[in-house]
Amino acid sequence: MQSFFKTAVIITFLSLLLYSLSFAYSIEWPYIQYRVIENEERGFFRGWFDVTKNDMPVEEDEIRSITVTDSGGNIMDISDKGFHPYVFYRFDCVTGACSEYGPTFRSGFYMNFEDDLATGSYWIEIETVDGQAEKYVYYFGKLELPVVNSASMTSRYDNRDLVLNWINPINQDNWQEVDELRILLIDDIGQEILYVAANKNDQSITIPSRILANAEAIYGTNFTEWGVQTRAFDPNGMDYARGYSDFITHDPSIPGLPDISGKWGGQDSDGNMFEITITQDGSDLSAATPFGEYSGFIEPNGDIFLSGPGEEVDEMEWRLSLSEDGTNLSGTWTDIIDGEAQGSGDLELDEIVEDDENDEEENGKDSSSSSGCLINILKPGK
Repeated sequence: MQSFFKTAVIITFLSLLLYSLSFAYSIEWPYIQYRVIENEERGFFRGWFDVTKNDMPVEEDEIRSITVTDSGGNIMDISDKGFHPYVFYRFDCVTGACSEYGPTFRSGFYMNFEDDLATGSYWIEIETVDGQAEKYVYYFGKLELPVVNSASMTSRYDNRDLVLNWINPINQDNWQEVDELRILLIDDIGQEILYVAANKNDQSITIPSRILANAEAIYGTNFTEWGVQTRAFDPNGMDYARGYSDFITHDPSIPGLPDISGKWGGQDSDGNMFEITITQDGSDLSAATPFGEYSGFIEPNGDIFLSGPGEEVDEMEWRLSLSEDGTNLSGTWTDIIDGEAQGSGDLELDEIVEDDENDEEENGKDSSSSSGCLINILKPGK
């Protein structure tokens, strides 16, 4: 009988241990900081922490309560708090050669504190649907960082790479306390598209078109605004002070992209001659083809996408690249039937140049049959 009870106790203990391990909540990346915002009269104290369960981001309804106490056991008054799921994608240029990190999916909670926070230790404790988690944070104290003047910020494209410029507030108080800069790109509903880490002495950053395309693909949207942050870090790597510029609007169209509007023509795989006419508005494209109206876009990296009805298929997709001299589009076509790709092949278009449209009409010439203006759609088996 004693052996039976000993076995039962061991089984119960192991069950409880496995249960606790199966719901391992953890507080990650916590900070308490003082923030200064451009054009705001006063700053405020802000807290943040990520929450994971078994190393995965949590849902809001898994957290029942949040409590922050100081070293004296006093519960801090929180004036505002909220849940924020996000994708963290970072382009890091702090140490010279730039590198990318992510994207990783995260979630956490932000909170604003009503009262001034003194230098010292604080405990963050959360009550979850399956137990508690807590984290110790040491706050280095209130520091008002200078902010970048948004009026000094400009953005442009250079060969499809995004170039951001600003002027650092080197003559403002506490500039010597700034350790790094952060540039944040957001879309029109405030989603964080890309975080860029920069050296405090940088006043320009170039984001390669590939990085920008990857970032915008996360949410399937374009970035529309950007801002610059000054940051100060304590010896433990926690950024305990930030200065925020206002966000400025960036035109989501891409002035650095090529203009491919006009007529392109040639012959299909059966030798039939035809024309298409492409209309371009910024990065948006439409094309009148013998098969029907096509629509698409030019991506920040210069890749061209068009789709529309095809011959005896539900849809045809074209993915193209423009030649350096701007006279040729080449790439691939894909047939789509019932939502799935059923065939593909090479695709090539040459620009139609009409030197004298009136003379051609008078001489009865058909510009679609001009030599050197071919679209070759090479179907399998042909």
